[in-house]
Amino acid sequence: MRVKPFLKIVLALAILPLADIAPFVNGERASWTVPNAFAATSDDQNGPLPVTVQTITYQDSYVAKETYAGKITGARSSQLGFERGGLLAEIAVEEGVDVVQGDVLARLDQRALEAERLEIEARLKSAQAQIVQLEAELELAKRTEKRREQLVKNNNTSRQSYDEAAFRTRSLAAQLDAAKANAAQAEAQLEANAVRLDLSELKAPFSGAITVKYVDEGTVVQSGQAVLEIVENGRLEMRVGLPEQSARELSVGKTYTVETSQNPLMARLLRIVDQIADATRTVTAIFAIEEKPDWLKDGTIARLVLEKETPGRGFWLPLTALTEGRRGLWNAYAVVPEESDRYVLELRPVDILYAEIDRAYVRGTFEEGELVLKTGIHRVIPGLHVRPVDELQDPPALSFLN
Repeated sequence: MRVKPFLKIVLALAILPLADIAPFVNGERASWTVPNAFAATSDDQNGPLPVTVQTITYQDSYVAKETYAGKITGARSSQLGFERGGLLAEIAVEEGVDVVQGDVLARLDQRALEAERLEIEARLKSAQAQIVQLEAELELAKRTEKRREQLVKNNNTSRQSYDEAAFRTRSLAAQLDAAKANAAQAEAQLEANAVRLDLSELKAPFSGAITVKYVDEGTVVQSGQAVLEIVENGRLEMRVGLPEQSARELSVGKTYTVETSQNPLMARLLRIVDQIADATRTVTAIFAIEEKPDWLKDGTIARLVLEKETPGRGFWLPLTALTEGRRGLWNAYAVVPEESDRYVLELRPVDILYAEIDRAYVRGTFEEGELVLKTGIHRVIPGLHVRPVDELQDPPALSFLN
């Protein structure tokens, strides 16, 4: 299909640069004004743009913060099991329950031990009764022997009669010793039985909270098999891996700040493990948490905050005041006064010495007391006239073409 001549002209004009089709006014080419979509209008339209500013205040040093992650746990934790195996008859606690030192947490089946205890007690009673009988017979035998000894001296009885009395005395004494040995053995067996009965009860070694229940009633557990896990909740500690140099600068007994997801805490350094971990090449520092709020739980992740003063003249700026320049450099807008209370923006380079989450310590070509643009760097350009204010309640609306 053949395109009409005037359509060809329209298509040709559509692909030409705008500068080539700018209209002529009074014989000269007029220029197009294309506003910056991200820059605020100047004072030629709505007056100087109000901007928030900050006064430059120099200082000779800054406090650098180093944070190291650690885990808050109970000072003691144990996986509890029975010393002897057997049928698990009862678990008296559930996960999450607080217990006191000495509380019975679980029991093995004790029926066989109870039967053994009754048998030993019966043997002990029998031995004790035999001892009483033998002691009485021995006392009588001793008296008989003594009387016959006197009769022998007076030639009133035969020597045979005296020998029989003496023999009976020695025989009863031997039987009494044997009965006492049997009683002592029964007492020892009874004590051993009591120990086995005690070991068939799992007791809390310290006050804390039950965190894990590994088995339920009816399980035949082996000696040493983990049944419950308990974590001490009265004392909390935090273990942190630190670089060797940072650990060397800590002082045992000194209190440091620990940041959590809720509120900061204070922690006192207890000790430093004198060994570098192979995997992380760090030294472990152990801190005691000074107070335990209700929201703090075992396993909470926290950060140890170490502050170190570093010399260096500079000033603090919020990160919202910095804009990236060329070759990794950074810039900030100086708010420079002009005549008649007019201010203009001037872009100046700065060097970042130290940065935190929301601010940076910098040095640059700013003088003490000068004003710097605090925020809104995406809305301005160098040379823009502005009006400094402390805080902006509502940012001005941007307008482009009238």
